[in-house]
Amino acid sequence: PTVEEYFFNSSVTRNRAVIVTPICKGFKYEFTPKSLELIPDKPIVFCSFSAKPVNPTLHTISGRVIDTRGKPLVATVILFGGDIIPLTARSDSITGVYKIPAVDGEYTIEFVASHYFEPQSVSVAVQGNDVYLPDVVGTYTGPTYYILSGRVIDISGSGIPGVQMLIDTWGPRPETGPDGGYEERIYAGSGPLPDTRVCVIHPVKPGYSFSPESVTVTLTRQK
Repeated sequence: PTVEEYFFNSSVTRNRAVIVTPICKGFKYEFTPKSLELIPDKPIVFCSFSAKPVNPTLHTISGRVIDTRGKPLVATVILFGGDIIPLTARSDSITGVYKIPAVDGEYTIEFVASHYFEPQSVSVAVQGNDVYLPDVVGTYTGPTYYILSGRVIDISGSGIPGVQMLIDTWGPRPETGPDGGYEERIYAGSGPLPDTRVCVIHPVKPGYSFSPESVTVTLTRQK
């Protein structure tokens, strides 16, 4: 059989007793010895451990994370339980699929992103086979915005720079650029983007009058 060696290093205080206990993240191993008590009296002190897996058979827990529109969602997936330190994985940005290796045992899986998940956690038992879980759906709870853009021109069709675009009474006030164009993010609240949002735009620049004096715009969510 192949023997694999792994090395570690750590800084400790000289002539002060320390206890070194190996722990393998993810799976349960038996270490020999279980721990070592050392009193470092040299610049470099070596200690060695051997390990063998208690239950070397691995299975795969997998599933898919999607949003409320059925599109793949990137989320951190955390596996708790059994005799392991929590394991983490990320769902794929293209497929939404996640995969976590696990030995036989009972586990809880939680999902982390800027979303509310239903269900919030999943219980799973691994017993000699791979496990594929039902889809988990995340509802976005972070800030959402529409993008509003347009252009202000004179009677000859040339852009007018320096026009303040008053969006709603107390909203943002983007200013047109050299070509008369403007663009602004319009806050729509937290959570999923609403289907529509209505706002009123008033162009303002000293020495100019505009026709119409204001425009009512209905912003629409792209499906």
